[in-house]
Amino acid sequence: MYFVDQTMRAVALTSMYSDRYIAQMHARWPGPVAEADTQPLPVSPDGQLVAGEFYASSVDPSIHYALPQYQVHVADGRYQASLRWIANPAVRSDPIGVLTIDLAGPLPSAPGFSVQEIAHTAIVRLRYRQPLDDRTRPRGMPAELFAGEWRNTDRATRGMTRLVIERVDATTVSFHGYGACQPEDCDWGVVQAQVRGDRAMGIYDFGWKQTRIVVSRTGAQLIAEVIDDYTEADGRQDRSATYTLETRAAEQALPPFAYELGALNPIGPALRRCEMPIYERADFDRIYQIMTEQRFGGMLELRCFATVGHRSWRQVVTSGSFDWLRRPLAQSIAQPSVPATRPISASIFG
Repeated sequence: MYFVDQTMRAVALTSMYSDRYIAQMHARWPGPVAEADTQPLPVSPDGQLVAGEFYASSVDPSIHYALPQYQVHVADGRYQASLRWIANPAVRSDPIGVLTIDLAGPLPSAPGFSVQEIAHTAIVRLRYRQPLDDRTRPRGMPAELFAGEWRNTDRATRGMTRLVIERVDATTVSFHGYGACQPEDCDWGVVQAQVRGDRAMGIYDFGWKQTRIVVSRTGAQLIAEVIDDYTEADGRQDRSATYTLETRAAEQALPPFAYELGALNPIGPALRRCEMPIYERADFDRIYQIMTEQRFGGMLELRCFATVGHRSWRQVVTSGSFDWLRRPLAQSIAQPSVPATRPISASIFG
C-alpha cells in the first residue's frame, strides 16, 4: 500500500514507520498550509448552518454543536411579548412605546453526546403583509392585483379548482377557469372580466347554463363567488358557491414589510430578549395590529451569524515515534474561520 505525499510522490506505507522519514516530512511542511494553497471544505454542504441540526466536533467525537431552536417564550400559558405605551415621556425625544419579545432557545438533544451551543449573534425582524381590506386599500383595485394562478384552498372541492387571471388593460382582466373532473380538471376556457371598484366579474356561457364569477381580493387570498344560472330546458335549480383561493404570485404582489427589532440579548438560561423603542404613534398602532390581527401575517425572522471552522483535506503526521496501534495516522488542520448565516422564521402567535 502506498500514500501520495504533498510532493505528489508515492510513498510506501512501511516507510512511514521510519522516524527519519517523519522528520523529513515535517521539515518540508512544518505547519498548516496557507488558505490559498488548498480548497477548504465547509462544515455543511452549502456552507450554512441550520437551527436544530448537529455539527460534529473535529477534536472531540463526543461533542456535537448546534444552533438553538428559537421560539417565543411561553410562561403561565402566555406568550412573553408585550407592547407598552409610555404616556408621559420625560422629554420629547424619548420613545412613546416599547416592544419587548422574549425568545426561548433550547438546544436539541442528542443521546450519548454532549451538545454545545454555537457562539452566534441573532438579529430579529418583525415581518408582516399589508392587507387589502376596507380600511387600508385605496378606492379602485388595480387590475394587476388580480393577476395570478389562483388555486382553491379546498383540495377536495367539487366546484371550481383553479382560476388563472391575466391583465388585459387597466379595467379588464381575463378569466381562465377550471372545474373538478376526473381524471383531469375540466377546462372552462377563457372569458374577459371587467374590473369595477374592488371586484372583477366575468360570465361563462355553456349553453345549458351561464356561470357568473365575481372575485375580490382579501390580503393574499382571492374570494370567488360562482353563480350557476341553469336554463329552463335543463331544469336544474340555480345554485351558488363561494371559494377561497390562494396563489404564490399573489403573495409576491403584496411585498412584505418589516420592523428591525435588533439583536437578541441573554436574560437567563436559554432565554433571550429583544426590545425596540417606538417613537411614532403610527408605528405603535401598526405594531399593535400586527400582533393582534392574523390578517397581517405577523412573523418573526431571525438571522444568525456565527464563525465556524473549515476542515481541510491536508494531513500532517507528527514527528517523533509512531505507534500504529494507538495513534491516529493523521490529524486534520483547521482552516481560517468564515461566517455562515441562515434565516429562521417562526409564527408569532401559533
